[in-house]
Amino acid sequence: MQRRDAIQQLALGLTGLALSSKLSAQAEVAKAPSGKSLLDALSQCQVDAVRCQAHCVKLLEGKDTSIMGCFTKVSDLIDLNHAALSLVSRDSPAAKDLAAVLKKSADACAQECSKHAKHHELCAACEKACVALVKSIAATYA
Repeated sequence: MQRRDAIQQLALGLTGLALSSKLSAQAEVAKAPSGKSLLDALSQCQVDAVRCQAHCVKLLEGKDTSIMGCFTKVSDLIDLNHAALSLVSRDSPAAKDLAAVLKKSADACAQECSKHAKHHELCAACEKACVALVKSIAATYA
């Protein structure tokens, strides 16, 4: 029984190593010219978008409706970005199609955030992350 356990552990270890190597290779393929991978751009955009959305909620709770367009765009972006993170992470064939939709959403979000960037630091950070994501998608799926 100990021999069987050892063989199973070795097999699991080798499987993990092979998967790790495959994911590393995929990450290398998804590098943008700046050296930043698409996964990095997706992750950064997700973080900044969630922060921007939370800021929008606070402003909306204070009856500042001028931020409604930003809230709508960033909410769409967050949902699409979340799905793209999953698809790109596992090298799904559907990732490229979703990336095209996400690119449009990120561009729209960046345009909306630019209207508020001078007054709201979190909007400026979201805008910057969206622009970087658009560039990374373009570079990855060119």
